[in-house]
Order: sequence, then C-alpha cells, then structure tokens
Amino acid sequence: MNSIAAFFTVMILSAGVWQNPCATKAVPFLYISHDKASVVTLESRRVVAVHGDTFTYNLGTEQIFITVDSFAAHSFLKDVLAGRCSASLPVKLIPLRLSPFNMQFKTAGVH
Repeated sequence: MNSIAAFFTVMILSAGVWQNPCATKAVPFLYISHDKASVVTLESRRVVAVHGDTFTYNLGTEQIFITVDSFAAHSFLKDVLAGRCSASLPVKLIPLRLSPFNMQFKTAGVH
C-alpha cells in the first residue's frame, strides 16, 4: 500500500511539470560559478524539466534552476518543448543572489 501512496504523491507533485524526453542522465560535468555571471552553451539534453519560464538544468554534478529572460532563450525553450534534441544556445547565466550556494539563475544574451 505504501508504494501506491508514494506513486500518487510523486504524480501529484510533478503535475504541471514537463519532462524532457531528450534528457540524459550521463552528461559531462559542467562547472559554473554560483556567485558571479558565467557564459555557457545551453544544451537540450541537459534540460530535465520545464515549468513555465523556468527550467531545471543538469550540470552533471548538480541541478540548477534557470529563468528565461531573453528572446533567444525563449526560442531555445520553445525548441526544447517541441522535442528538438539538438537545440543549443550560448547565454550568460546571471545569479539571482550573490552566494556560493545559489541555485537560481536568469539568462542574458551574450554580447
């Protein structure tokens, strides 16, 4: 009975969150600074889940949350949601708070 209750709890908690069919669990490690801006290339295979304008991104050792804040990033997210596994985009990740423990970022265009 406990496994059935656990299953329904997971289903309820994950309602409204899109799961990426292109996501792979074995991705090379990607290291970023949590307290200053970093330039990275977003890859579709690293997007774990999408909820609105925020998506969970797999760095290999940890997962971070990225809020889309540019037109190019919106296009990337649209491609990911359409199932395009080859989608990629160079962006600047800007931390939402300056802390070495920050896990939330927003995107900006690379100039």
